Amino acid sequence: MYDQDSFFDLSPWGQVGLLGISTVLFLLTFFATWVLLKKQPIWAQISGALILFWLFVWVSPQVYYQYYRMIIIDLPLQWVIW
Repeated sequence: MYDQDSFFDLSPWGQVGLLGISTVLFLLTFFATWVLLKKQPIWAQISGALILFWLFVWVSPQVYYQYYRMIIIDLPLQWVIW
């Protein structure tokens, strides 16, 4: 089912690193949402949560790509956010 997933092409330490980056991204997003939105009115919480989710979806591919560039030397520097 996941034969084409690049996660399984990584070494065990590469997989651990990718899981670590995923955990850090989750925690950063969760705590940023908590701190920034906890005392806001409900309309600001909903719109802020949507904005932070959009930001997470937009930025996270670039973070993952930079990690892959660290462990796969031949990858070119490029934007993958488009």
